[in-house]
Amino acid sequence: MGMRGHLCAVSPATLQDLQRIRNETRTLSGAPAASGTAPQGLELEKSWHTLHYLLAGTVYEPGPAPGDAILGGREIGPDLGYGPARYLSPDQVRATAAALAQLTPAELARRFDLKTMREADIYCCEDESGLALAQDYFVELADYYQKAAARGDAMLLAIL
Repeated sequence: MGMRGHLCAVSPATLQDLQRIRNETRTLSGAPAASGTAPQGLELEKSWHTLHYLLAGTVYEPGPAPGDAILGGREIGPDLGYGPARYLSPDQVRATAAALAQLTPAELARRFDLKTMREADIYCCEDESGLALAQDYFVELADYYQKAAARGDAMLLAIL
């Protein structure tokens, strides 16, 4: 199974629960949300790396918003296989949502350079179809951040 990008908007109460878990050195897996129900997430499948590169302009390093939308935030919890989960505060979610709202799928197409991205070993970016998939997920990502920002949620990010 390949790496998959996951995002999860979480309420401030859930974020406090996750921080408490981190402080108690328990694992994040199976941690219930404060309300007793699991938060709804967004899975970016294998497009996470292409999308990160198009947003941040880097291979693995986060950048300023919106370059923090996938690999940004502060580490929390144990290594999940590809590093620990990361979280963005509600203020960071709002800033990232605003930055994503300034972009379009057409702008992502202008940033897409298959040769450069293949040389950088961007995961699952083997042909031009990677752009179309990233554009589709970008629309979902931007919408997800907008809704999370409107609710005042934090964001939990993980590559599994």
